[in-house]
Amino acid sequence: MTQMVYDAFREQRELNLMLGLQSNVEIGGRSGFIFNTKHGRPIMPAGVNSFLKNIVNAYNKKESKLAEEEKREPELMPPISSHTLRHTGCTRLGENNVNPKVMQYVMGCWMSGGHPFSTDRSGAKNIQMHRSQ
Repeated sequence: MTQMVYDAFREQRELNLMLGLQSNVEIGGRSGFIFNTKHGRPIMPAGVNSFLKNIVNAYNKKESKLAEEEKREPELMPPISSHTLRHTGCTRLGENNVNPKVMQYVMGCWMSGGHPFSTDRSGAKNIQMHRSQ
């Protein structure tokens, strides 16, 4: 984790404390979540997906209007999901030559056992295929 990311997380935790949004929930043995709902529960992927959908829709609406005014084709964003962000993170790890075992740990794959990011020969192919997509 870079210092900038660490500082951003620390600032968000401090903001949560000031706003009374600190998480008091434990899920899978983990607690102290940084990104929480107004009720102190961790934001789940469906909430992130809804947020991302709203951002993309707002951007596309604004871009469509601007493109129409400028008499050009709009450059619209495709749909984005929390899973898309997960894939992007994994791709960036691979591009930076992170050890596949470390990638598994960071991505949480050590919990699932059957994830395609294994370190055997077929797993290495899957990682390479994933990076090229």
